[in-house]
Amino acid sequence: TMDRYPIILDDDNQGQIRIIRTDAKDRDLLQVWYDSLECTCIEHVRTMIPGIHLIVDESGKMSDPPKPLNTRASRLYAGSWYGDPIVGHAIICAIGMRNGEPDIVPPSDADLRTLSRLTGWHIPGLSMFEDNL
Repeated sequence: TMDRYPIILDDDNQGQIRIIRTDAKDRDLLQVWYDSLECTCIEHVRTMIPGIHLIVDESGKMSDPPKPLNTRASRLYAGSWYGDPIVGHAIICAIGMRNGEPDIVPPSDADLRTLSRLTGWHIPGLSMFEDNL
């Protein structure tokens, strides 16, 4: 099956949300994240919304020139309140189980619905209605 990770594009791309679809596993998945974020060093950060996490470019502020601000992703991240905003693209993810081990996994539709309801963001491919009504 294909995993799908929403990616919040930076402010230079109007903060659009797109979907990364991949069937990559383990090291290949890391490469998908590096390629999608256009970086060589990633960081996992928690957001203020339960169940929602982000994969971000750890060194984007130090690149030359620095990567553009990501206002949407920064609004989710408490560190931005203390002068540490997110720059560059950000991948939305969750913590779950993969191969019997805790790991970073795609967010569930329920988590994405919560995110969309709280932020007003449109997330491509997400039905705002429960799957089993």
